[in-house]
Amino acid sequence: MILVTSSFRHYLAYSWRIIRLSKIYPVLPYMLLIGVICIGLFGFAGLQLHPGGTWFDKFRNANQSAFALARYLKNICPKATKAKLALAKNAHYCVRHKVMYCPVEKSGSTFWRRVFYLLYGWNTSYVHPFQVPVQEALSQQFESFIQLRLWKRGNVSPESFFMFMFVRNPYTRILSAYVDKLYPHNPVYWKKFGVPAIRTYRQNPSTLNLLCGHDATFEEFLKFVIQRVLSNKYMYEDVHFASISEMCNPCKVSYDYVGKMESFQTDSKFLLKQLGLESSLDAIGESFLNMSVYDAIVDSVYGPYSWRQDLTKYPCITWNQSLRRLWRKLQLRGIISFSQSYPFDGVDPTLISKEEYIQFAWNSHLLSSKEELDAQKENILKEAYGSVKEEDLARFKSAFKSDFHLFGYDDSPAFIVHRVDHSSSYKYLSFMNI
Repeated sequence: MILVTSSFRHYLAYSWRIIRLSKIYPVLPYMLLIGVICIGLFGFAGLQLHPGGTWFDKFRNANQSAFALARYLKNICPKATKAKLALAKNAHYCVRHKVMYCPVEKSGSTFWRRVFYLLYGWNTSYVHPFQVPVQEALSQQFESFIQLRLWKRGNVSPESFFMFMFVRNPYTRILSAYVDKLYPHNPVYWKKFGVPAIRTYRQNPSTLNLLCGHDATFEEFLKFVIQRVLSNKYMYEDVHFASISEMCNPCKVSYDYVGKMESFQTDSKFLLKQLGLESSLDAIGESFLNMSVYDAIVDSVYGPYSWRQDLTKYPCITWNQSLRRLWRKLQLRGIISFSQSYPFDGVDPTLISKEEYIQFAWNSHLLSSKEELDAQKENILKEAYGSVKEEDLARFKSAFKSDFHLFGYDDSPAFIVHRVDHSSSYKYLSFMNI
């Protein structure tokens, strides 16, 4: 098993030496056995539910919390449904390292696909995940559920695999999906989800609205997501908006480690070490956050520039509007503060190169304080869900009930309970004046 730490190996070696000494001192093995039992009992007891708090209150170390969440799932799920042989059908497997990862979109899945790319050793010139081009990682075919079913007949035992996943608060996950896929210039998602959301929930949509789907509001989008999740259709249409419980079957798959997006850096560093990618950690050093942000900027800019030619066929927005929406997207993601205004006013948008845009965005991020960005993300969250009617919020909680319940997320946080009505207009999520 890949999670056998060096300290544990030392402990085993030490135990073996004691057993050998038992020929001289017969009592030693019994002392060792008592010690192991005590460690097992008290160590496990430290991970159990306790009065007066939730299951995760005792854990300040995110790595412990990730293991504790996996144990919690095993305790809370019905006993009859748990089986390590029940595999997640959309998961990625690496037989060489005996690892299974169930990808959850908008919960660090691109990063972990890059990690799997490294584990497979497809290009040894890449030292750490951020060096792997996104499109290169996404285009690879990892070992699949079907292959695992075939291998079960041979000498590959899925029970021995280390299985992990990452989860995220449903409120922030769905908002992130909207900001990433529907708000900026993205003709694929506009047509796939923007158009039907507008057609279903907007009164008197214009011909352009129905042709492009380029201005679906968060409220319209959320209603559409709720309807699809409750009807179990999103699992087959787009995993960005599907329930995590539906995608990864945490009550059927016996996960060993369940990380959280809220502690992604800490949880990810820990796993990289356990997966034997110490060289990646050394290369990343203390730059994990900066690399993540720069990577997010590059990935965000890549999309609109790759779809630029589509504007000639479907003139839904102008190229200038596309670049402005991109800037606002980076602000909505908490990468650039609102105090950093769009830097290309008065500039011919056709002359702005992708590289120049990335550099301006990165410089503006460096000028944005953490306090600004944290407050900004909180205000955007409040505005987004403040635009949603009470009955739709209730349906949202129902649609993602299992995700809230299983992964320890509050379905009625303060920004929901004490929300301010923003249904009449948007400030941050507006498509105008950006």
